Amino acid sequence: MFGALVVLLSWVACGGSSVDGTVGPTGGEVCLPEKKVCIDVPIGGLETQEVLRISPGTDVPGGELSDSYEISGAAGQQIVFVKPATVTFSLDIVREGDLQNENLLRIYTRERLDGGALGDWQPLANAFVDRVRNQVRGDTNHLSPFVVLRSDRLPDGGNPFEIDAGRVDASVITIPPFDGGRDAGRDAGPPDAGRPDAGPPDAGPPDAGTPDSGTPDAGFDAGFDAGFDAGFDAGFDAGFDAGFDAGVDAGIDAGEPDAGDPDAGDDGGADAGDGG
Repeated sequence: MFGALVVLLSWVACGGSSVDGTVGPTGGEVCLPEKKVCIDVPIGGLETQEVLRISPGTDVPGGELSDSYEISGAAGQQIVFVKPATVTFSLDIVREGDLQNENLLRIYTRERLDGGALGDWQPLANAFVDRVRNQVRGDTNHLSPFVVLRSDRLPDGGNPFEIDAGRVDASVITIPPFDGGRDAGRDAGPPDAGRPDAGPPDAGPPDAGTPDSGTPDAGFDAGFDAGFDAGFDAGFDAGFDAGFDAGVDAGIDAGEPDAGDPDAGDDGGADAGDGG
């Protein structure tokens, strides 16, 4: 409350062009006449008592929708808030122009860099357009110039989605056509040059002529085929013959002795011999 009383006296003393106000650890608000621009410091936002000043600023970006205002320590000291303070601009001082959506309005400030220098313009946190109170507001943890801009425009007023003709933007990444140049180095020269079947692509069957002649795997193929054939044939013939003969003999012996069998005489003699 004490801080608010000081602010009121400051308005009268300064004629409304700028204003000073004292704010301490208990918080307080400093405003221009008619609350055109205000800064509201919460309880605990400052550790010590400070005199804050709001005055017309000279740092103005090209895309401004309002006048710029400098909020600073009255003695020029840098002030950083323990808890964020809220800055508000009345919509009455905002020049909306052809803006169709007031929700795009944002209060911007300069980033505070290490060492105290000011950086790029950036929007305040927790931005909100309050039509009931007729204001736009946002939170800041430091003091610097403040101005209203559009969130869909660059600070200089440019469109972030436009590329100027003839200008190269290093931030734009050009994606090459799919697979473009992937095989350029690998397939340079005549088709398939340097591969096992070099020469005109697929000229003739790979194994034309004598089987496996002239191919890198001729020795392997010959040995594999010979070994496979010999082993398969020997094993298959032996197993097949033994099983087949055993099955036939068992079937013949189960019926009448060799009746009508071409080997009836032989088998009969053999069976008779066995019986004796």
